[in-house]
Amino acid sequence: YNILPTLIYYSKGLDQPVGLFEAEAVAEDIETRLQNLEKENVEWVGSFCNLLKIKPLSITLSQETAQQIRVVFAKQEEANTLKSFLPRAGSLIPFTPARLAVSLQQEGEKEVMIQRSVPCRLQKEWFHYLPGGLVLDSEKVGEKIKEETEKQLSLHWKPDHVDFQQEGILRTFYHPEKNCLYVSLKGAERLGKLYAGLSECDLTQIFSWDMQSLFYILYSQGFHLAPSFSVAPEIAEPGDLVFENSDFIQPFLAASREKFITKQGKPFLPLSTREERILTTNRIESEIQKDLVQWGEDYRASQVHLDPKAHFDVPKPTRNAFWNNLFLSVKKYCRGDERKILRWGLDLSGGKSVQIELLNAAGEVVKDEDSIKKGIEEITKRVNRMGVSEVSIRQIGHQIVLDFPSSQALEAKDLIAAST
Repeated sequence: YNILPTLIYYSKGLDQPVGLFEAEAVAEDIETRLQNLEKENVEWVGSFCNLLKIKPLSITLSQETAQQIRVVFAKQEEANTLKSFLPRAGSLIPFTPARLAVSLQQEGEKEVMIQRSVPCRLQKEWFHYLPGGLVLDSEKVGEKIKEETEKQLSLHWKPDHVDFQQEGILRTFYHPEKNCLYVSLKGAERLGKLYAGLSECDLTQIFSWDMQSLFYILYSQGFHLAPSFSVAPEIAEPGDLVFENSDFIQPFLAASREKFITKQGKPFLPLSTREERILTTNRIESEIQKDLVQWGEDYRASQVHLDPKAHFDVPKPTRNAFWNNLFLSVKKYCRGDERKILRWGLDLSGGKSVQIELLNAAGEVVKDEDSIKKGIEEITKRVNRMGVSEVSIRQIGHQIVLDFPSSQALEAKDLIAAST
């Protein structure tokens, strides 16, 4: 049972550092993971329509942007049903990057536009390899989302107010130093103060409608209001209305399920050894399987809920958890499954393994590489003072793992007692 998995696992060159070839494979895996999320969103919508007993003619990603799903019906009543029930169900999806909402920009009475949480497609070319990890080029991501924002504004914001119809009145910027996106509407703040002092008239109503439409579009893209004096002069002048998006890259990082850190102002994915990468891949795929199992449990619970409205909160899972788990087990077996292996000198001689996480003064888990290395040095000194020999100390992600062959009497609390 354990011999073959052990041989496969130790044949992977576990101590070898992750090189360029492996790093490119990691970038491709991340790209594939986000593409799969698109398909899963479309499948979720199809299952939800089945739950509501409505039959869409088509469910496809929008041709204009990957952030939206277009659902077309034969009857307007069916479209209205989906618009009514989806906001609650879409917000209850446990995995945040997979959540869905009804888009504020609708195009037809028999169509429903659904907003995804990930703003655009992630491309593996946006990753660059450095010794020790992958860097995500946030400038390329920012420029892409800037293009997507401009496209959405040109398609959906059709102002009727004469002052908003001038060329160059609405401008979009990406500020690489602050890693922020900005949209500025020239003179809008000044106009707002002007109309606030006037009585209700057609012009003030048109101004209000145009502003409300712009707010809806930009809020759905992750923007929020920012004071004009807080941005550079080339972005906005006094009297301009400014919208800011400083978290545009977070949906990508969350959807990747990887543990990125910030290094020199850019998202950085540490890649140490092949063993660490195997463990990370196994963790991510186990999380996906866990989400699928939880989805099935939530669906069954919703169907027996006392509140009839809760029956429409969770659609039926689109994949079978049993077969998915079987396929996952085969993949882990071939890749290397750390749960089924024998540790040389540990399992064969009755040893013990201890996993340690470092905490800072605020009680948060330490993930900084320098701090972890200092922790390893301190633990090594402590182990030496205890007189325990043949101890293997290694780093896996942000955890420190210690293997103690033939040391059954040692307790983890003895090692970490009086830690600072």
